[in-house]
Amino acid sequence: MQRPVFPRTISLRGLALGLLAACAGGAWAQDVGRIVVRYKPVVQAAGVSAEATAATMSQRANTMATRAGVRLKTLRTTGSTAAVYETRDAVDEHELRAMALRMARDPAVLSAEPDVRVAATSNDTYFSMQWALGSPAAKAGAGNFVAAWPYTTGNDVVVAVLDTGMTAHPDLQSRQFAGYDFVSDATMGADGSGRDADPTDPGDACPSSGSASSWHGTAVASQIAAIADNGYGIAGGAPGARIQQVRVLGKCGGWLSDTSDAIAWLAGRSFTGIPAPSVRPRVINLSLGGGTSCPSYMQDAINLANAAGIVVIAAAGNDGAATISSPANCSGVIAVAASTATGDLASYSNYSSQVAITAPGGGQCRQATAGCDTTPTIASGVDGSSSFVGYTPARYFAGTSAATPHVSAAAALLLAYSPSLTPAQVRSALLSGARPFPAGTFCTTAGRCGSGLLDASRSLATLAAPLVTITSTAGVTTGSNGVQAGLVARGASATLKAAVPSGSGYSYAWQQASGSAATIVSGRSADTLVFTAPATAGLISFAVTATSPSGVTARNTVSLRVNSAPDTLPASLPEAMVGTAYSKPLPTTDGDGDTLSFALVSGPSGLTVSSAGVVTWSAPVQGSYSVTVAARDPFGQTTQRAIALTVKAKVALPVVPGGTLGARVGTAFSAATGVTGPSGVAISYALAGQPAGLTISSAGVLSWPAPVAGSYSIRVTATNAGGSASGVYALTVKPANRAPVVTAKSYTAVVGTKWTGQVTASDADGDALRYELISGVPSGMTINAAGLMAWAAPVAGSYKVGVRATDPSGASAVATMTLVVSKPNSAPTMDGASYAAKANVAFAAQLQARDAEGDAINYAFTGGVPAGLTLSTAGRLSWAKPVRGSWTVTVRVADARGAAMTTTLKIVVS
Repeated sequence: MQRPVFPRTISLRGLALGLLAACAGGAWAQDVGRIVVRYKPVVQAAGVSAEATAATMSQRANTMATRAGVRLKTLRTTGSTAAVYETRDAVDEHELRAMALRMARDPAVLSAEPDVRVAATSNDTYFSMQWALGSPAAKAGAGNFVAAWPYTTGNDVVVAVLDTGMTAHPDLQSRQFAGYDFVSDATMGADGSGRDADPTDPGDACPSSGSASSWHGTAVASQIAAIADNGYGIAGGAPGARIQQVRVLGKCGGWLSDTSDAIAWLAGRSFTGIPAPSVRPRVINLSLGGGTSCPSYMQDAINLANAAGIVVIAAAGNDGAATISSPANCSGVIAVAASTATGDLASYSNYSSQVAITAPGGGQCRQATAGCDTTPTIASGVDGSSSFVGYTPARYFAGTSAATPHVSAAAALLLAYSPSLTPAQVRSALLSGARPFPAGTFCTTAGRCGSGLLDASRSLATLAAPLVTITSTAGVTTGSNGVQAGLVARGASATLKAAVPSGSGYSYAWQQASGSAATIVSGRSADTLVFTAPATAGLISFAVTATSPSGVTARNTVSLRVNSAPDTLPASLPEAMVGTAYSKPLPTTDGDGDTLSFALVSGPSGLTVSSAGVVTWSAPVQGSYSVTVAARDPFGQTTQRAIALTVKAKVALPVVPGGTLGARVGTAFSAATGVTGPSGVAISYALAGQPAGLTISSAGVLSWPAPVAGSYSIRVTATNAGGSASGVYALTVKPANRAPVVTAKSYTAVVGTKWTGQVTASDADGDALRYELISGVPSGMTINAAGLMAWAAPVAGSYKVGVRATDPSGASAVATMTLVVSKPNSAPTMDGASYAAKANVAFAAQLQARDAEGDAINYAFTGGVPAGLTLSTAGRLSWAKPVRGSWTVTVRVADARGAAMTTTLKIVVS
């Protein structure tokens, strides 16, 4: 994935005008040279004459001439402790330094150094304000460039500035030339096209963030190679260098992929439609960065640049964080943090064990805030908040973007002085020449800010010392087949060997300079160091100091990356199925936290593996396969493994029947869905349309701890290896259940006569009820599902029977039913009778019937009744005026339960 990158600058343009000044000196002309020699103290007898001392110094002059290999004359001496010698023939600076080195090897010599011709400082307008170029004696954070200028000003070393592009600033006109515009996004490019041959900076204002144009590329380039001694503006740190302007940043930033393409192009990679660069640079300056780990495409480009002999220098970033930006965090890059004029780490500067060196950036101090000198550095200025308006001779410029070009300028000085230097040797010289951090500053804690503060003069001086080389003899990659050199596996044993090819008898002292602590196994004071790498990934560095028998020392530093090959790939992949598209990520991790890229080495036709490690097969074919996959980390280390993949026949889909379900408020709900599928094939479930709180288990059981009243339509989807099927379940949740009501009643029955009695019960929810007899139940009595009680052969007596009615939710009610069972009823009896009466004389008589059960008896005529004759229900005969004759009357007598008989009565009226 491409990531946006931004200039790593804190620009303080609003503080003033145009600001600063220049540099001194041009190239060293060939002339006679002078060497200052200091001799080691010797014990002398008292009273040694001046003549004897002079003779001694004269003899020493002859010895020095022999060692130097040239004719020398003594200009002056200071007793027996020092002398200034002058060559009789013209020499250049390289020859003079080599002579001084040879003289320093004499056992009697304490030091031998070229004498330096000095002149007035540069006349650039703001040179007096360029503390970053001056002596550390004046500003502890200074880069000490002026002291290096008598030996080299970086003549014609090409530094590629990958930034916002170029402007025709007067202080850069003769020192810069066009590279290419690599901004691929036309909108971001803001110059009417994408990539083209014109790297002009049209302005990088970003309306979305409200930021004005920075003219960042001009500021960065000026700090490297602004023209010195021209009475205008400032001086660059390497005023003799040339700037190759390559545009990679546009409106609102840029993309890391554009930057990596530009690096690869400068290193010799060809791009369709883009001509090769006219000049290959010796240094690439990257005052930009983004918050990401080093992408593999960026690492590949940097590896290519290093192999082409290009030194890559990048800003650590301005987030004030304990991690650095990319590409500064890539291997093979000199990562630069920013210091203040006081020598403390700038408060905005990132820091970590990956930082190589700290250089002038200006601004607030991170730790040593008392008395902190917050003066920014100075760069060439351009006016125009959006588009170009004009130029200013100088501007304030702070940030790791300002620190980085100071290191690039120092690298240019080194390469001009010794063009054969490799990127590793330039790095070694810069780090070996770095000054210790001032006491009380943030960077005195190891592993934060690199080897020390940039010192251009001291770094240059290391080139005159004997060259000590460091090679790996075991445990460290040498870089082949795209694998980065300088890798050692986590926890692995490795061996480094130091040597001074030009000398013998040297003693050696090793120390770890940065990174997580390694375990020194042996050789701390020998030429060969054996160590065990730390268990955590990251950069580590070791410094070795070689000392000759005469006390001449040389120092070199080697940086290694602790990084192991990707962890083992899995033995097998999840199964695939015929007819179902397959896509599975490889479950691979990397113990170093690297982002891995993957490639298919071999496998069945149609199967692919993406660079992100996703295995896909649009139409798998049944069978068992071996898929060989390679996993590669950003440093070229690869793990490869054959992975088993089985493709099975298609599996029948699950069957989801759906249906109607019921639940009740206040009662936990649980119901099986009844899903079925092929035996032994796992099924997973998913719901859609379900109310909150309703879930389904892995066994396909629906559950709802607290149902809410309402009607719901729930889709259940069941998925197995063959695919998915779904069904809809209608769920009705009724309100909270109310118990039924049962009414107590009384019933009668007759012995021997089948009896039935209906229980009266009701349910407010309309639920069907279940009935049961629970107490006082006589033998033989039953109750059915509808609540009908029955007794086929009742037995005489009075009974109290308990009846319970229960609804489906278990709510119930109980009532007592009373049943009285009587013996069978017999009809009353009455004998027939005859009565005499007289005509027209009132007649009355009482009928006498009998009832065995003592029931009340009711009397009534049923036939043969003469006019006027009456009979009360109590059996009283009355006739007010009998009529002459003989009368036969039929009478019915009945008890209260309906049992009856009839009889006849005879009445004779005379």
